Amino acid sequence: MPESIMVNSLSEKFNEATLNAFKLLSHSIGVRTFFVGKTTEETYSVLKVFNNNGCLVEEGVSVPIEESYCNMVFRNGHIPVIIDDTSMHPITSQLQLTKAANIGSYLGVPIILGDHSMFGTLCAVDPAPYKFTSADLELMQTLANFIGNAIDLGQAYERILTEEQRVQTELEIAKKVQTSVLPESIDCDNFKAHSFYQSSESLSGDMYSWFQIAPSKYCVIIIDVMGHGVSASLISMSIRSVLRSLITTIIEPELVMQELNRHIYLMFNVHNQTTYATAIYLVVDTVERTVEYVNAGHPYGLLVEGNNSITLLHEGCLPLGIFPDLNAKKGTIYYDEAATLLLYTDGLIDLIDPSIEKGIEILKSLLENQSNSIEVIRDIQTTYINGKVLTDDVCFVALTAN
Repeated sequence: MPESIMVNSLSEKFNEATLNAFKLLSHSIGVRTFFVGKTTEETYSVLKVFNNNGCLVEEGVSVPIEESYCNMVFRNGHIPVIIDDTSMHPITSQLQLTKAANIGSYLGVPIILGDHSMFGTLCAVDPAPYKFTSADLELMQTLANFIGNAIDLGQAYERILTEEQRVQTELEIAKKVQTSVLPESIDCDNFKAHSFYQSSESLSGDMYSWFQIAPSKYCVIIIDVMGHGVSASLISMSIRSVLRSLITTIIEPELVMQELNRHIYLMFNVHNQTTYATAIYLVVDTVERTVEYVNAGHPYGLLVEGNNSITLLHEGCLPLGIFPDLNAKKGTIYYDEAATLLLYTDGLIDLIDPSIEKGIEILKSLLENQSNSIEVIRDIQTTYINGKVLTDDVCFVALTAN
């Protein structure tokens, strides 16, 4: 990680640790300047300074590592260096920095990170010679360890943030893929299909699809996979991958549901884990004026005819994927001139009313007053969804058969 990025990302924890260290040191050791610097093979950079009219050390200054005091710590096995009188020391007496920064005494200890690398140094300096004690050294080393721990925490936090950003980017791509395979609306003279789809998280276990298999015959399915997020979405995408061939080949509601049940059970219910999905699958024939369907443990679909009579789509079977074999019972509804159907997942009911019964009654009232599938979608979205925080995935489909 580049130094500037690393220091910026650690600023909060790093600043807090160095501020606390300087405060304690200024009351414990009789020198006037303390600083923390970063070492590399080429440079030494001063990051933080506490100065009480002491040495001429400034934050942000970088010097070649060979010209710095801390080179002795860096090159000498990462051990502390104590110089009570820099004018009497064979190395520091020759360094230009001694005079330029007015350094008369020096104590430098390494800041070691969790991977055993040396981040830099914690230093105590003064313009005058100073006799450092073993207690001074012990305190400096303890606080250097404290700063090193803070840096480790900051770096770990930065890695977590980077990984979260990467995952979020991938989730956004996956969400686009998931929504891209949803079918477009149908707006034929004899049949119309419109939908609303929104996940509570980046990805959803809700899905729907429809297929025109003859000029007057349409197959529609809505599915809600247990759970939310990535796992539910992966299962729903697996189911989606077999829908077209399954529905357009088999067509019959009982057989389609039995085959979907077998697919979910064999694919996902292994090692004593249970994955299931609720669903409604129906076939609309606009010439015969029939709706044949199977409800697999799903919230009741609603069908309203021109005289405002409402039929619940409740015939069916258990949710899909619980048992290897499924005994499905088909329901058949005959309508006169036109019918509007509403299929939805339980996330919609949760938004409308905590009571399932009351939520369904509210939807019934809405359908009685609106027979256009587009308007049904808009009314529900405007009244019950816009401006709300979703705690569950929400998906609903409105169909009009003429």
